[in-house]
Amino acid sequence: MTARSPGPTPTRRAAARAAATRCCRARSRRSTTAFTGYVRDELGFRTDLPYRLLAEAPGHNWQWHGGAQQQGYVGAADDVREARGLNPRLRVLIAHGYTDLVTPYLASRYLIDQMPPMPGTPPVELKLYGGGHMMYMHAASRAALAVDAAALFAASVE
Repeated sequence: MTARSPGPTPTRRAAARAAATRCCRARSRRSTTAFTGYVRDELGFRTDLPYRLLAEAPGHNWQWHGGAQQQGYVGAADDVREARGLNPRLRVLIAHGYTDLVTPYLASRYLIDQMPPMPGTPPVELKLYGGGHMMYMHAASRAALAVDAAALFAASVE
């Protein structure tokens, strides 16, 4: 892009969004088929309801700008603070892929750092794993997450 380039335009943005949607749909079909087969064949769960890996309607219909009638951006920091206040023994583990560009771990690190100290409560843990947004697709990351989750559960029942 040069200084004279018009930069992103609504048409270019729409084309990029359409390409991303096609890519996600292709991956979604494969993952949905694999998941429904696993649930049906391995777990023995049967249902007539369709499984939707990515529900597009909520994202497309979300009103992203704040205001009285609009939802704003998604966040759970206030809920985590409130839950920890109600249950001082509550343990929280936030898991991120190190190279996740969809939900960057530094945003969680920032929000955790903004939480007021709560003496007598376990700290909120942020764990990073190799990989991106779906870090659990990597065997080593999935194994490390399983170890960390097991430690969280074990510490919760002590």
